[in-house]
Amino acid sequence: MRLLSIILLYLTVNNLYATYDNLSVEIKGDTVVIWNTVVMENCIFSVDFITQIKDTLITIIEHDTTHIKATCTCAYDLNVKLTGLPAAAYGVLVYRKYAFEYGNPDSLYFVGKIHFTYPGAVAEKSKLKHYQSACYYPNELEEPSVHPDDAFLLTAYPNPFNALITITYNIPKAMHVKLLIFDAAGKYITTLQDKHQRPGRHKTELNGSGLASGVYYYQLLTDTKKITGKCILLK
Repeated sequence: MRLLSIILLYLTVNNLYATYDNLSVEIKGDTVVIWNTVVMENCIFSVDFITQIKDTLITIIEHDTTHIKATCTCAYDLNVKLTGLPAAAYGVLVYRKYAFEYGNPDSLYFVGKIHFTYPGAVAEKSKLKHYQSACYYPNELEEPSVHPDDAFLLTAYPNPFNALITITYNIPKAMHVKLLIFDAAGKYITTLQDKHQRPGRHKTELNGSGLASGVYYYQLLTDTKKITGKCILLK
């Protein structure tokens, strides 16, 4: 029984990853949910799942399609939902594959394995769904100190976000600051800050509850600087 995709057999498997990953299985009527929780990855982590079922072996590849490196890490919850499995004792193997920028594009990293016994589904139609949570419990990397005259820093987390995102910036001296939000097409959305501020670190939040999912840009404007960052809203 095959629900989705074929795993490329030439890939090299490396058994040395996923220290924080936590595999579990949840059975809900005709649906089996295979969870991988507390997945510590960069805060723009984005997964394209590849799943294969052959006899009683379920193989899942969490393909991280991110092509840029972020400056913070986050915890994610991932799952694969399988509906319509026949009765059997199943084994599950979970791997992770990274985009080319992270190293060898032909490498699979072993996450872990788990077993479960399923009494069989009433429903005959097979279904497959995948899920990735938004970023939570972000861990920022150590930020550089603010030094005179020219030191600015602009970051945002969690990223991607599904409700609130916190935008943090440093300014080296007292100055007037504007913090603007634009959509992917460059259309102005809102102003988060427009005032004179003291030197140092400042934080503000963007509430995405009234916005559509997609890419947004946050821009810091002062008399001498214009710095822009990108964030992703997922609902």
